[in-house]
Amino acid sequence: MNEDLENDFTYEEVCVALKDMSPLKAFREDGLGAIFYQRFWHIVGKDVADFCIETLHRLHNMVDINSTRIIFIPKVSSPRYMTYFRPISL
Repeated sequence: MNEDLENDFTYEEVCVALKDMSPLKAFREDGLGAIFYQRFWHIVGKDVADFCIETLHRLHNMVDINSTRIIFIPKVSSPRYMTYFRPISL
């Protein structure tokens, strides 16, 4: 069992994890949810899997990956104060 935990992640494991995701939930800031990757896996799969595996091996800077954009949506037609906006994170 410990041997399984120490094994490297594989392309197949990334593929299975993606297929297990709900297709229409958790859209990213780029607007691409799991459905995009599931539908076009035959095109983007290798690049996505490579990126995931490299990230799991800490070959990418997590600060660059984990970012949030805060957008202010106006509550009224002519907002003048910050209280007239609703913040959302993308």
